[in-house]
Amino acid sequence: MDWDCFRYFLAVVEHKSLSAAARELGVTQPTVGRRIRDLENWLDARLFDRENLGYSLTPAGETIVELAYGLDKTVGDIIRRVSGHDGRRSGRVRLSTAECLGTFWLVPRLSSFKGAFPEIELEIILNNNALDVMSGHCDIALRVGDPESEDAIGQCFGKVHFGLFASSAYLAANGTPTALSDLQQHSVIAWAGADKDVCIGQLVKPLAGIAKMNMLCNSMTALLAAGRSGLGVVVLPLYVAATQSDLTRILPEAVNHSEDLWLLTHKDLTKTAKVRAVMSYLADLVRREADSLLSAEALGPSPLPEEHRQAWDMITPQPPHAS
Repeated sequence: MDWDCFRYFLAVVEHKSLSAAARELGVTQPTVGRRIRDLENWLDARLFDRENLGYSLTPAGETIVELAYGLDKTVGDIIRRVSGHDGRRSGRVRLSTAECLGTFWLVPRLSSFKGAFPEIELEIILNNNALDVMSGHCDIALRVGDPESEDAIGQCFGKVHFGLFASSAYLAANGTPTALSDLQQHSVIAWAGADKDVCIGQLVKPLAGIAKMNMLCNSMTALLAAGRSGLGVVVLPLYVAATQSDLTRILPEAVNHSEDLWLLTHKDLTKTAKVRAVMSYLADLVRREADSLLSAEALGPSPLPEEHRQAWDMITPQPPHAS
């Protein structure tokens, strides 16, 4: 029996569909379906009911879900502790980041990575559902939003801001809103993901009782395309909208949400040479390119436990300040 089948099982539990689970795992939908069937055959039990609204657990599935989460954590602990003693700057490093952050900011700035680390294979996992470094699904996470585990080692680099935008053509045809109440007369295209997964849900919620939500979308890339096509008013990170000359920000004082940008790994991986190397590279990249990504607010100290902050400082020492 391949114990990895339990990872597929948990992905379907969390997403309630084979296609969404496949996107998170980076495989095809038939592969997820086959792994679930293999697990059901091995256990001789049906684990899911296939319903119109998605996959729901059967009583048999309910009895093993907590055990499966425990197994997933245990396997992650084993992988991290063994990897933590690897002194080689070679091999695969899995980096998880959001679709928008990876597509529009990170990947275009990685041209120097291969030359710096020719023996490291960087696997970039673009997923709006944050993959947890605690579970072993990724080695490093570059994420917007607060970390959820005390075992995370990392640093907050500053604030990423979000706002409302519309194309010049849309505003010419429909007028420019000057107050939040004006959004009742406009088409607003909102994020359809869970609030806990992507922070812009926090921005959209206050608009729910004011604006007319004409379309929902779970892809930031598609939101950008919708805004540029003149379909309506969209929520975007400022670093994305700044590269689009045909988009205009509207109601900047009324709608201005921000979230912390974190670079994280698990404390057990801080002695892994390849992870330390990539963490240091990414930290230097964020500092060097901060103007293109973060707000102008001063960077504060990382709100991590003292022993974790010291571990982070060992991975990515701060550049000396000019005297």
